[in-house]
Amino acid sequence: MRNLLILGIFLLFSASTASAQIERSIFEAFDLDEVKQIQINLTDSIRIEFWPGDNILVESNIAFYNGTKSIFERLIKNGRYALVESRAATSLTLSGNGKTTKKIANKDGLICDETIERTIYIPEDYALSGNKYIKVEEE
Repeated sequence: MRNLLILGIFLLFSASTASAQIERSIFEAFDLDEVKQIQINLTDSIRIEFWPGDNILVESNIAFYNGTKSIFERLIKNGRYALVESRAATSLTLSGNGKTTKKIANKDGLICDETIERTIYIPEDYALSGNKYIKVEEE
């Protein structure tokens, strides 16, 4: 009976760790010198916050399921979650890099799911106008 109980606890523990979740926050900053207009083209879950800084700060919170820490670290190192910035004259566009649309499988062939939630901190001297953030000039 005791051995059966130990086996049951072991199986329960094994099952709970097999689908473990790994979480990590990644931060990126984007300089806004001469930028008067910001556009954000992301399909991830995003939240916009205004802050007293003078650049854009992006906090990406990633939850990774069914994979190992080494797989997750390699994905981060290879820039899977990095944003792409495009600049033209006085505008900045932030976009995804397309890498997160590719599915990742672990060594057993199980798909590694992930959720990405981003908080984008935009300086307080920008205001939403349509689908862009425009710098508000002081009078």
